[in-house]
Amino acid sequence: DAAVRREWLGVAGQAALVLLLTTIAALLVSRSITSPIRNLTRAIKRAKSGKELAGLLDDQPSEIARLAQSVRDAHTAEIERERAHNQFFSIASHELRTPLTAIRGNSSMIQEFFTKQLQATPELGQMVKDIHDASVRLIGIVNDFLDMSRLELSKISFRITIFDITPLIESVIEVYGQGGINPSLYLKMAKPLQSLPLVKADHDRLKQVLINIVGNALKFTEAGGVTIALSATVHEVFIDITDTGKGIPRSGQNYLFLKFSQVSSDDLTRDPTRSTGLGLYISKLIMEQMRGDVSLLDSKEGKGSTFRVTVLAAISGKHQSDGPGPSENSTSDKSPRVD
Repeated sequence: DAAVRREWLGVAGQAALVLLLTTIAALLVSRSITSPIRNLTRAIKRAKSGKELAGLLDDQPSEIARLAQSVRDAHTAEIERERAHNQFFSIASHELRTPLTAIRGNSSMIQEFFTKQLQATPELGQMVKDIHDASVRLIGIVNDFLDMSRLELSKISFRITIFDITPLIESVIEVYGQGGINPSLYLKMAKPLQSLPLVKADHDRLKQVLINIVGNALKFTEAGGVTIALSATVHEVFIDITDTGKGIPRSGQNYLFLKFSQVSSDDLTRDPTRSTGLGLYISKLIMEQMRGDVSLLDSKEGKGSTFRVTVLAAISGKHQSDGPGPSENSTSDKSPRVD
């Protein structure tokens, strides 16, 4: 019995020793694996914030060091890409927009001062008109790309002021009242049901957004027209643009505010003659950077759509609306004509 007991104690002691050695080995292996990973994680975080990686790669396995170096190289390449991106659009601003403006101006002067000659030669008149129209379109495309680039990089400065939204809406209506897409369409502003606070935004940029959305509404409306309605909460003013047009297919509504998006009945077909597909994308960026928003409130195919522009309210000031509420007689109404 004593011999058996001693034998079992010897086996148990050996097993305990093996277990202890195994535990120590596992801890050492675990530390050798997790330590480089922790260092690499810190290196990636520092690289993302633009900080140097010096001191984090010392005495690390070569694969880990090479991977961390790749992260640093990728960060440097991203900085260079952004710098090249900015330089390209800066060059585009001067090298494309300037000659296009000259072409537009000269073609406009030819149309104005050589009217009789152009009328006597219709083919020549049409050529000059095509040159002028193409230059206007190209300037618009260049401006869209420049706006998109600057907004994406947060390079546009906003002149935030406090103002009454109603005159701005009236000026947008006036823009299309001077030359509308379809003379049979109406464009009107419904009188607010409530007193409206002043708004806090960049006046010109907000007008740019409204002109774009109202223009889209008129472009895709064949009968009826567009109504602009105003409402507010304590902190926000809502501008709802409602048209009686074609409406937007449900399958395409999620793509409305994406870059280069053109939503039609055939979502897979892009019509290059319509637009760059940047208008709503740029409008969204502008409003978000003014702490507002642009959204699709509602749309039904064959019945029309409602877009909402949300603007910050200036709590300190209000202006009162007159009269009861919106009706056919309580609107600012113009029939737009755009060529």
